[in-house]
Amino acid sequence: MKRLYTLLTLLAAGCGSDDPNVIPPIITITEPTDITLTSATFGVTIESTQPELITDRGVCWAQNTLPELGNLSSQTSNGSGAGAFTTELTGLGLNKYYVRAYAGVQGQVFYGNEVTLDIGALVPTITTVKKSNVGTDAVEVQTTVAYTHSLPITEKGICWATTAVPSITVGTKLVDEGPDLTFNQVITLAAWKSYYVRGYVITELGVYYSGSIQIVNIPPVTYGEVTDIDGNVYPTTTIGTTVWMAKNLQVTRFNDGTNISAAKSESEFMTASTSMFVPYNVSPGNLNTYGYLYNGYTVTSDKNVCMTGWHLPTVSEWNSLANNLGGNKTAGGRMKAVSNLWENPNTAADNESGFSALPGGSYCRICLGNSGVFADQRTDGYWWSAANATFFYATNDLASLRTKSTGNVNDGLSIRCVKD
Repeated sequence: MKRLYTLLTLLAAGCGSDDPNVIPPIITITEPTDITLTSATFGVTIESTQPELITDRGVCWAQNTLPELGNLSSQTSNGSGAGAFTTELTGLGLNKYYVRAYAGVQGQVFYGNEVTLDIGALVPTITTVKKSNVGTDAVEVQTTVAYTHSLPITEKGICWATTAVPSITVGTKLVDEGPDLTFNQVITLAAWKSYYVRGYVITELGVYYSGSIQIVNIPPVTYGEVTDIDGNVYPTTTIGTTVWMAKNLQVTRFNDGTNISAAKSESEFMTASTSMFVPYNVSPGNLNTYGYLYNGYTVTSDKNVCMTGWHLPTVSEWNSLANNLGGNKTAGGRMKAVSNLWENPNTAADNESGFSALPGGSYCRICLGNSGVFADQRTDGYWWSAANATFFYATNDLASLRTKSTGNVNDGLSIRCVKD
């Protein structure tokens, strides 16, 4: 083995004139000890029959193999002569390093064997995902840990809280006692409440976390149904404590039997001065899937377009729906139907709420220089609130439920009703 090290050092000899009287030293570096996230200690032994010629010795390291002095490498300087010494490498990052000891002899530099130091491997990679609901008050969560270092894991599990940054000291934690680095745990969460969950791992170097995932314990959907005055039957879904229609309205009369005007053309809908409905693009083929688009006069009428015992949702009720689904940033995904009617990407769509939102588009009266246009079918779904100046919408490339205002009563949007 010593002959092998001698050969390696001869091949790796650095600058300076080769003195035939110099006998290359045998240089050996040990595996690292006392490793932290920024430092490590190495032991080095230099064997030489000419120790008096060794004027400098130490360790050099780099992120490339076979590090050499002055070649994008860092180094220590640990005196002179032969023998054994230890040295500490500091200022390290979460990288993989290649390390060699060296000795300077008569203007030549000799190197020993190479060892690796993988600081990045000290930090576990942790991924936590929601697996499924368990009944009505619990959720199964799966955590996967990628970790190859020899430092032992002393504890692992998950933690959760209603804040965005749960930890083992903030919120609740559940320890996993098994040996596997992929483990499932069931946690009890209140229905319709938003929680943040993170997996964690503890080693002697500290506590490491996965990214936070938001979980809203949405109970399994149970659909009901409601029938309008025209005999149209709609599925319903309960979100929080409110029962919502799970399909867009397509009624032609107020619930007292008064007719709502049917637009026979785009121009008629654009210039209406009374309650009016129209299918998207004035095409009856859109009706069954997307329902009618209703103008603002329908919303502001003193008559009720919704079924008896139902009403147009207020802004407060829309906001409550969003809060029950984890907030506006995530509610849209939990409302959107998983359907190819949505143009890709149908971001975050899982329809956990049963709302079954589809991209029915709208009629925009002020678009195209006030010439009006049907727009956004397949990318957006729009719904009036009871305050006709305010509407809510979901879009294909975002997970959010968004809100906007319009002062134009000739815009055409969909309607969902809520139970009194």
